[in-house]
This record gives sequence, C-alpha cells and structure tokens, in this order.
Amino acid sequence: MNVPEDVKLQLVSQYHFSPEMVEIAWRARFKCEYCSADLLESVDDYEFNWEREHVVPTVAEGSDSFDNWALSCRRCNQFKGKWNPLTVAGDGASREELVEVARQYVQGMIAARQRRLAEVRTLVAAHLTL
Repeated sequence: MNVPEDVKLQLVSQYHFSPEMVEIAWRARFKCEYCSADLLESVDDYEFNWEREHVVPTVAEGSDSFDNWALSCRRCNQFKGKWNPLTVAGDGASREELVEVARQYVQGMIAARQRRLAEVRTLVAAHLTL
C-alpha cells in the first residue's frame, strides 16, 4: 500500500517527517511492528516513543535498507536490541517471517520482565507501609 503523494508531502513539509520515515510508518500503519502499539495514540507516543529499527541488526550484517527497517516503539527496540532474528528464522526468511520471529522474541522479553516486576511488587508490598 503506497502512501498518497499529497499525504507524504504534507508529513514531510509540515510535520518534519523524513521521506523514509513516512514510508516505514505507513507500511506499519503507524503501529509498532513488534507489539502493535499505536504510535499516534498520544503525544508521548508521537513525540517520544517511536523509532526506526533494524530488523536484522547491522552488526549482524543487516542492511540499511527499507526492507530491513521496522517501525518500533522505544520499549520494543530496547528489548530487541541487537538480537538477530536470522538465528531462528534462517537465511532464506522473508521480511514478514523475520518480523514475526522478532515479535515473538520481544513478547517473550516483555513477559519475563512482567514476571520480574510482579515479584518486585510482591516483595516491596510485603514490607512497605503506607
């Protein structure tokens, strides 16, 4: 699905998007490709939360090309880090397969952190008097 030229021009000229970011965000429907967070939902999401991310990290010989870029929220980008989805999906994987493997990896990282947070909350609540 291509970005309508008038929309692209407006996003670039009035809202200071780079032409590449317009294409990346449009492809992702302005949602994080790993957790589906709507990056136009709030001022915080719009101003501070979205990032362009390499699906296959450049340190793992990922290219700096449109097909290797993903729209990501800051949290998912931090959780994914330099993890390489090719280690699971294999060299012949499509972009969609790589993004899905990365999504599963990120979701696992989030779930592990949620469990850890629950443990910390339990520990603190047991000893905290308000």
